[in-house]
Amino acid sequence: MAKINPNDTKLDDTSSSTITEITVTPGAKLLAPVGASFRYSMSGKRYCEIRFVVIKNLEQGGPDEQGGIIEDKYFLEENNNWVWSKLAACLMFNESFDNEDPQDVQNMLFRDGCRIKAKLVEKTYNGKTTLRIGDMGRVLKDGKVPPYHETELQLIASKKDSYNGLLKWRSENGWKQDLLPMSKPNDPLSVNEDDFGDDGDDWDTVPF
Repeated sequence: MAKINPNDTKLDDTSSSTITEITVTPGAKLLAPVGASFRYSMSGKRYCEIRFVVIKNLEQGGPDEQGGIIEDKYFLEENNNWVWSKLAACLMFNESFDNEDPQDVQNMLFRDGCRIKAKLVEKTYNGKTTLRIGDMGRVLKDGKVPPYHETELQLIASKKDSYNGLLKWRSENGWKQDLLPMSKPNDPLSVNEDDFGDDGDDWDTVPF
């Protein structure tokens, strides 16, 4: 049987595929939470990692960054409670909750229509510059939280799957983490076909 020589095949750039991450730039964005887990620092300090997906770039004339990912760390010490309180208020969650309890955090983050307007800023620590969430505000329609529409649901579901895949990889490789309870499979988010316009003018976003 003849041996196969890969060098006999000539490839051009269209014969290969790559996975390209969407670049997210500083500025105002519309974000939705897609994943969270409790992790531990090298010193054993427990914190909550929350992942958001960019739904819309709110910067005038800015690039389309829909699908880009932003992660932020939310620490659990009492002097950080104000950060949790502000996030919950921006997500229109009005109940008291325990930020160290995975079920409570899930209840706060993952409900239909959970979005925030966030100003992303660059921060440098130990020589590494990353994007972090700075100021944030509520996203309303006629004073109410609008449900996710179909495009948002598809985007959020895709990014949730990606995050769950990362959590599985971490578990398989011995990373210490505390996971949020799984969402009920028979409790789908409701769908609203109205996307409230492409220019963002219909959103009642609170100024920073």
